[in-house]
Amino acid sequence: MESFVTTTSPLASSSMLAPYITEADKAHHHAVFGSDYSAPCAWYVRGIDSLGVEEEQASLKKGMIQEKIEKETLMIVTLNDAVCSPERARIGMQAGVEGGLAGGKLAVAEVSSGHWVMLERAEETNRILEMFFEKGAKAFGKSELRPSL
Repeated sequence: MESFVTTTSPLASSSMLAPYITEADKAHHHAVFGSDYSAPCAWYVRGIDSLGVEEEQASLKKGMIQEKIEKETLMIVTLNDAVCSPERARIGMQAGVEGGLAGGKLAVAEVSSGHWVMLERAEETNRILEMFFEKGAKAFGKSELRPSL
């Protein structure tokens, strides 16, 4: 990774890391968002540094939030995710949704994609979302893995 970062030019790496992003996409993105990624990266920093844990525990005690998600929940697992492995994602969601897969509230869709599934596989992601919105978790069955649509 160090070699890649120190020897690869931004122009060359952009075609390898995100070939689906056009020059027009980049220009539009920077016109709208600039080049400051501190806000979206704060989510990762919060998780890694366990920021907000005390506040969440206090909210649980006060009954302001539930310990587990009680609504039907869709998780799209990406098979080539360098940030969060599919196994780690499944373990976390199984623990966080009431009843997990066995309870019928957790729907899992598996997609051959990297971390940014909504960009890398936009049409497939939209089909999965439509299926979940129209039919709920039952459309995905109770199996732990669901093949790509």
